[in-house]
Amino acid sequence: MATGNVEIKSQVKLSPEEEEQKLRDAFYPKPKCPDCGGEKFLPGPRGGLSMNIKCANPACGSEFNVCSLTRTVERI
Repeated sequence: MATGNVEIKSQVKLSPEEEEQKLRDAFYPKPKCPDCGGEKFLPGPRGGLSMNIKCANPACGSEFNVCSLTRTVERI
């Protein structure tokens, strides 16, 4: 689906393990949005070892909870 100058990749149903690996590969070593390829994120609330971030691309806006210590990434 094309939105403005940004192409958002369609969401293919992945198993939880495949989704976790896809997100981990996209964020480490350099964060990159797995949905639009954007490299800028807006910080959100944080606590403990994790932080919420949002893709800064207004056409995307995907949100994630990341923990750099354990290298876990979840969609929120």
